[in-house]
Amino acid sequence: MDLISGDAMEFISGDEQLFSPFFLPNLQTQDGIPTDLDAPPAPESAAANPPGHPAPAGGCRKIPRGEVERQRRSEMAALCVSLRSLLPIEYLRGKRSTSDQMNQAASYITHLQKKIEELVEVRDNLKRACKCGFKMSPDPGRGVMEQLEVRECGEGVEVVMGGPRGAACASRVVGAIEEESMGLEVVSYVYTTTGDRSFDVVKSRRSARGGGATADIRKIKRQLVQALQPHH
Repeated sequence: MDLISGDAMEFISGDEQLFSPFFLPNLQTQDGIPTDLDAPPAPESAAANPPGHPAPAGGCRKIPRGEVERQRRSEMAALCVSLRSLLPIEYLRGKRSTSDQMNQAASYITHLQKKIEELVEVRDNLKRACKCGFKMSPDPGRGVMEQLEVRECGEGVEVVMGGPRGAACASRVVGAIEEESMGLEVVSYVYTTTGDRSFDVVKSRRSARGGGATADIRKIKRQLVQALQPHH
């Protein structure tokens, strides 16, 4: 290659001198494009992660499967301990293995669901008793039950009563239900108040002396009405 004389160099402008290969000895041209011979090689991560697939932030490494499994077991153990702390002691007595405790937890959840259903039923009955019922006395001030609803409930009868607060009629209803002629036995009793009114819900079932006969709702209601009538 011919050397450029000093006279010729005078005609090269400043910008041309900067980008001329004669003034950039560390550049090598490839297809007319300068390349830096001293530039460090591209990192392997850049080659392994093409555009659109960035490398993990902070250079995180892949977690081994064994470590993931240990973490999962640790979290499950913590959840089991938390669940066991919510169970009543009678559900845990004699149950040492985790599988037995999980079965007891399922039984306890089923028990709570049944209790909720019973309470919802009691609430609905109380709402119905507030709206419509059997009028027992035109004078609420006499302290007697004003409303009475009797209906079948499973294998027994449910009685819902409503009246002014302090109307002591529940004992008479319970006594009437457990008479031998009724053939019923009381299994639960719920008392609640709303404002100046009170409501009683008595649940009963067929007793052994009652046999397998179907409860006569009209007869039971008539006997309860007689039992609730004020005594003069």
